[in-house]
Amino acid sequence: MNLSIINKCNTSCPYCFQGSYKVEGLQMMSVELVRKILDWNNCHDYIKIVGGEPTLHPDLLQIITEITGRGWYADLRSNLLMDNTLLCKLLQIPRLSFLFNIAHAYSEHRRQAEMFAANVETILNREPGAERRDAVIAVGITITAYVEKYLQGLYDILLADRQGVINYVRLGIETVSWDPAVPYTLDHHMGGIILEIVSTIRRLKHHVRINFDCAVNLCLIDPETLQQLRAYGVQPIFLECSYANPQSPFVIMPDLSVSWCEAFMYHPDLTIPDIFAYRHCAHAHNALIKMMYDFSKREPLNCRHATCAKDGCRGPCPGLNHYLKKHPLPLYAAQVLSS
Repeated sequence: MNLSIINKCNTSCPYCFQGSYKVEGLQMMSVELVRKILDWNNCHDYIKIVGGEPTLHPDLLQIITEITGRGWYADLRSNLLMDNTLLCKLLQIPRLSFLFNIAHAYSEHRRQAEMFAANVETILNREPGAERRDAVIAVGITITAYVEKYLQGLYDILLADRQGVINYVRLGIETVSWDPAVPYTLDHHMGGIILEIVSTIRRLKHHVRINFDCAVNLCLIDPETLQQLRAYGVQPIFLECSYANPQSPFVIMPDLSVSWCEAFMYHPDLTIPDIFAYRHCAHAHNALIKMMYDFSKREPLNCRHATCAKDGCRGPCPGLNHYLKKHPLPLYAAQVLSS
């Protein structure tokens, strides 16, 4: 389950699929509301904390304690542009995994660049206390058409990690969005971009885990490149959110709405306006799955997944299908219907 605890962000990455959400009026979950949501939750013991930029929330530490105090695991997603004192406190929390994304624009602002560098150094010099050894420290990078601009930052971080603190690299994939203000620039060259990044990471850090998402982007990777990626031990992260295997990422927003996917927030056909209209999380989850099925039945399929030879395809993403109607993309091993 994902909790979007605040909508504000301190970067302005042009590829961000959240579009207008992060520039709207302040939306923020109170600690009391988070506690109420956790009491309502009866189907997740792994809670991802997202935003916006969640470290901008004034009560972040208390929110994390509310989660981990129940014996659940928390996973914080951040751009690492935070006060170093806060970071040190976060790194001391048991049951907290931490993924920091390399923000697109951090190197263009001196103060942010200095803050980012200091925080990276703090993470790489972290003392692995016994209670924290199983916590994942991950670095993420979003692959866009202009990913070259900040790839060196990723490689520099991995080279500086002499103690093996970072054990996971997450390659996020630029995602189509309902928001027309969000540009989409990737094409069928994405497989080659991912392969080049993966081979470089393997040379720098042989044992670090590498994954990429989401499953629908398999359509944009040629079969030969996909085989090469698997030879490197890299598997796509199947989010199980397709028509064939519906499992929503379940993103709860500050206004208590929940959408099928972060990339398609607030689409009326894929959003529940108020989670507390349902007695428990499982009931809302099942209702959201039904909404996705109904939506997919109304939407004509723009990719014939039933006859697609793509190994590992789990069925069409409703969002991509909707997007393909007006924005044709060259899909590998799939037959695209003419609009």
